[in-house]
Amino acid sequence: MYEKLNIPKKIRAGFQERTSTYSGKLAYVTYYDSKGKMRKENSWNSWVDKNIDPQDYDNEPISGFVLNKDVGGSQRSWSWNARREKVRIYDPRNFEVEITVENLLFILQECSSIKGKGIEGELIYSWSGTQLVLLPVSSEMYSKSSEYNKLQVEKVTKKDMVLGCSYLTKDQVNVMYMGRHDFLKINSEFLEYECHNDESYYKPKKRHVFLRLDEDNEGYKRDKYILQTGFTKLAKKTSDNPLEIFADKYEELMSSYHVSKISKFVSTRIPISEIEFVLNSQMWGSLFVYTRISEEEYSSAKITTSGCCLLYEDVKIKNGYFVSKRTNRNRNSNHTYSFRKINGSRENYEFYKDSFFDVSVEFENGAKYNLTDWERKLKYFKEIQEKKNEQK
Repeated sequence: MYEKLNIPKKIRAGFQERTSTYSGKLAYVTYYDSKGKMRKENSWNSWVDKNIDPQDYDNEPISGFVLNKDVGGSQRSWSWNARREKVRIYDPRNFEVEITVENLLFILQECSSIKGKGIEGELIYSWSGTQLVLLPVSSEMYSKSSEYNKLQVEKVTKKDMVLGCSYLTKDQVNVMYMGRHDFLKINSEFLEYECHNDESYYKPKKRHVFLRLDEDNEGYKRDKYILQTGFTKLAKKTSDNPLEIFADKYEELMSSYHVSKISKFVSTRIPISEIEFVLNSQMWGSLFVYTRISEEEYSSAKITTSGCCLLYEDVKIKNGYFVSKRTNRNRNSNHTYSFRKINGSRENYEFYKDSFFDVSVEFENGAKYNLTDWERKLKYFKEIQEKKNEQK
């Protein structure tokens, strides 16, 4: 339900008078971050009654919370834009706050609520992003969040960095330090670029590289490498000596495309029959390929089942790096559209002299990277189409 809740040291409560509360005061509770700055300050200032003095509290577990009533929701609104339904809960410091229904269900899952006595057990203020969460200290989430918050104040300095040693990040990820490299991630924000004469020169940025050690048990693919400009996101060093796997993993990194310059394009013409299969299929989606301008320059294209081919940018290699240029060609120029519809028919296409290509790049260290990944994507397209045909 919640992940890595922030449990600050100090909280601040501002108030409004409300007759529908036990104490006559409804509170807007926010917190001070690790640098002493009050979060959500503008929102807080616009809400509180300036005639009622705000209060600062140490954020410690306390007991004595009592449920009051639900507020908001569409059943209480004449407008289509009803505010989110919440629940008011009495804080023993003599004010009430509003929490979400999800938060209430989580509290009742972890604590008992007795009529006339309120909620049994201690709660503490925490935040999930900007959302206030009253957190039962008896819950496993409190233990996990407490450990997470302890890591946020720990730090690692440059003198602690040793090649091959393991570290724990503030996001609780185990990593191994692989050194500082010019690291290339294709189609990534980690590429820096310079613009000259409408052309963009993409170069890898120098980054500290960390190998993720945690196994992927989340059911989705994670990046193998984590890139950082410094060490502020590391919490602590977890090994004094390089790990046994370091030598093999370092060799694997140095032989990958990530740390090498680009040598050349390698392209394979895609058969027209495969293009036609995609165009005439009944599937929704698109596949990216390239059209060839010359042996040294290609232009990206998108094939969709509606028969459109949109060109985005020309790509070439210069001094070992990508150079790209946005294209604004009209569809009648030589190498713009490789096909077009005739009489609006899905089944009939006239092909120009340019064909589509499955394009890879080869690097100076021998590594290769396929830009289009055509074969794998086409295979997936066909498998889905076969399943649809079987269901008919």
